[in-house]
Amino acid sequence: MAKKLTALNCEIRTTTGTISCKKLRSVSNAKTPAVLYGEKQPNVNLSLPQKTINLLHERHLLAGHLFQLSFDKTKQLALVKSVQTHFLKGHVIHVDLQRVVSDHKITTSVPLEFHGLDASPATKASAQVTTNITEIEITCLPKDLPEAIKVDLSKLETEHVVHLSDIKLPKGVALTQLNDEEHNPAVVTSHSSH
Repeated sequence: MAKKLTALNCEIRTTTGTISCKKLRSVSNAKTPAVLYGEKQPNVNLSLPQKTINLLHERHLLAGHLFQLSFDKTKQLALVKSVQTHFLKGHVIHVDLQRVVSDHKITTSVPLEFHGLDASPATKASAQVTTNITEIEITCLPKDLPEAIKVDLSKLETEHVVHLSDIKLPKGVALTQLNDEEHNPAVVTSHSSH
């Protein structure tokens, strides 16, 4: 279930600040600034290949994903914790990376993938199906990090609610938020359209 690691060749950035970051992102340099932090080690300013980063972002394969970083003759496993994008153009302008150690649990959000809705009794009865949550925050070891969590809706009935507690989590994966009777949000709801 764990995803294949994408390798990213990075360079250490010696300059910081708005002006140097703008120069880095320029057409001639085509790099995206990033910072690597965590695991009680000093922060490292990096530059990432702009074209690759934007492509990964467009394909929803950047935020929340693990990468094998290569820089300065070292390799480092890292999780993309946040991605800043240009408010108009949408391209990535900065990436925050968290160091990952294979035997330390990580916390991140993963998307929910809904399957089987077309075959469900609710769809056959022309019910109105509403998706309330499209991603959930989980904690797991890096090797257990899923690409997405599948939610089977093939048995969804009209006037039925799929709660967070109904989602079957992969082995080694746990929800970060406490899931009890008082906090068990509806993920998908189905109502009669009549």
